[in-house]
Parts: sequence; structure tokens; C-alpha cells
Amino acid sequence: MIKQFIKISTAILLLSFGLTACKKEATTTREPAQQPGVTFINGEVELNPVALTYFQNIKTIVFATRSNELATYNGMEALENDALGSKLHSLDIVDFDTEAPISFFEMPTEEHSLVIAEALNMSQRLAGQQDLTEIMMQQNEIIETVMAEFTGPNGFIANRPLFFETLTLRLYPGIIDGNPFDQTPYEVSDNITHSVLINSSRRGDFLVALPKHNQPWVLLNLSHERFKVGHAAILTANITSATAAHTPVTVEAWADGSGVTQLGWGSWRTRSYVMGIRHKKIKWTWRRGFHTEYTPVGNPGALADHGLTHLGKDYVHWTQFLTAKWAADNRFTCTTLVWWCSKRAYNINVSNWLSPLVTPSDLYLDNCTYVRGVIQ
Repeated sequence: MIKQFIKISTAILLLSFGLTACKKEATTTREPAQQPGVTFINGEVELNPVALTYFQNIKTIVFATRSNELATYNGMEALENDALGSKLHSLDIVDFDTEAPISFFEMPTEEHSLVIAEALNMSQRLAGQQDLTEIMMQQNEIIETVMAEFTGPNGFIANRPLFFETLTLRLYPGIIDGNPFDQTPYEVSDNITHSVLINSSRRGDFLVALPKHNQPWVLLNLSHERFKVGHAAILTANITSATAAHTPVTVEAWADGSGVTQLGWGSWRTRSYVMGIRHKKIKWTWRRGFHTEYTPVGNPGALADHGLTHLGKDYVHWTQFLTAKWAADNRFTCTTLVWWCSKRAYNINVSNWLSPLVTPSDLYLDNCTYVRGVIQ
């Protein structure tokens, strides 16, 4: 576990990345104390070195694979079907003064380092998460190894498709085997689960349970009662004191033959998070640099509405796991269901930067999600 954080003053941090302003906010309010995603202590930001390394690697990959150049993609369809390209394309960047939209691909090349600012949000999410922090450390090592294998003397990666294919195979080797492991989950009482959902959730939020340390890669869930490898579900109803544990209030995908189905809140007897989706807007000018604003979606129920339209659809075939995103909207995993519905409801891409699949950890760590409550 990383027990120490790098403390860097806000000014030094942002100047070192060529940024002059960057704040994380739950609403458009600009008071630092109200900003989920960044911890301010006497004007300082606590930056987790694991998160920083992760996004430094992403920045390197963006340039090495020429992912910041539209010419890299063969049209918009290819861009949307590219994990990194679609993530960059989905960045909502506007002119600071006029609010006119600015494409990431049209910005000056030297400004493309803005992706490193994402590390601030991940730092807050990793706080107290030993298992997840160590998983991200493992991912950093794998990413750096694959980059070293593919990067040429000129600093570029010539075979871009093979690089990303290799990276996905190395990051998620257990998916190929599809063999779930056995462990005793962390149990939470019905009273606690019910209480948190009553007080912290609403229709259109989603639930996320994270995988256990040392077993992060297998995504198959074969038992409704045991989220051994992480899980996600969309809430389709407001939970009240009268909502029974078995009343169908979620829409979620299962690999046991159920596919996309509805279940009661009583199946969530494990440590998990109640999460919402938010818009992220990056305001930029040459004079002011970057300023990031977060605003929770105003119609959270839209996520539930979209989720319910997929009831009865199949879980992805095991051969589709490595490209689970592209199986939508015909087949889903529990996490691609949340991702797909978020894209359709809000045009918000909550997913991995580097791979065409989505894990529970990706949903938890994404900058466009935020924690509303914790079941523990």
C-alpha cells in the first residue's frame, strides 16, 4: 500500500504541467472545500504518485501513438471505436470566455498534457483503498513494460493496433481463462444497506462493488450473492423504508444466464458505493489556462430509463470480454451496461482510457462519476 502522498502546492503542481488553473467541483461552485476529487490542505493538493504515474503514462501514449492527431483515425466511426480516441474526443472543452466548443484535436499540441490533471481526481478516490492502489501499481508496471517493448528510437509507437491489443491482453489476462475465484466476501447487514440506500441514493444512481486485491482481472460474476470480482447495477427506483429487499429496484447484467435483469437491493450485501454521474467541462484560454467544472446531471433518472430498455438482453460471450464495449448494445457486462446508458443518456463516457472494456474500478475512478454514499 502506498502510505505516503506527494504534497505539492497547487500553483507548483499546475505550473509544472503547463496549467494555470484546475479545480474539481461537485457543482459549478468554485469553493475548493466543496470539490470532490481533490483534497486541499492549507492550499495544497495531496497527489497520489500512483495516480500521477498512471496519467503520465497515458500522456506518453497519447503522443507516442499519435492519438492526439485526427489523421490517426480513419473517420469518425473509427475514432468512436477506439478506446483512447473516443475518450479524448469526449472531453468537453470550451473557450473560457465565450463557451464556444473546442476539440481536443484542434488544440495546440503543447496543451494536450491536460490529461495529467485527471490524476487529481484519482488521488482522492484511491485514498484508503489499499487493494485498488496496488492494482493500479500493477497496471502502471504493465503499461510501462509494453511501452518499452513497442516504442522506437524516435519515441513513437509504429504499430498502434498491436500495441493496444497487447496492452489489453497483458492488463487483463484472467479474462481469457474466465475462471472465477473463490473467496468470502465482505458482508454488510440488510439494515445498513437499506439505510444507506434510503439516505444516499436516488433513481438513476448506480452501485459499484470493487474487486478484491490480487484477483482484479476476472470479470465473470456467477452468483448474485457474491460480488467476488466487482459488480455494478443501475438503480431504477427511489428506495424508501417501505421498499422490501426483494423488490426489483436495479437493472444489472449477469453471466449466469440471467443476462440483463432486475433484482432487489437485498443482493447488495457487500461493501459498495452509491455513485452518480456528472458533467465535466474544461474551460481554456491562452491567458488563463485550464479550469475544470463538475456539475451533477440534472436528470439522473435518464440512466435508469435507458437501462430498462435492455432488459432480457444477453451477457457478453467470454470471447467478447476484451472488447466488451463493442458488443453493446446487443450484449452487456454489468459495467458496459452503465457505460452504454451513460453515453446514450448524457453523452458522458465513463470508461477506461486504454482498453475497449470497462471494469468496476474504471467506473469508480472515472472523473465523471462521484461518490454519493458508501455501503460498509
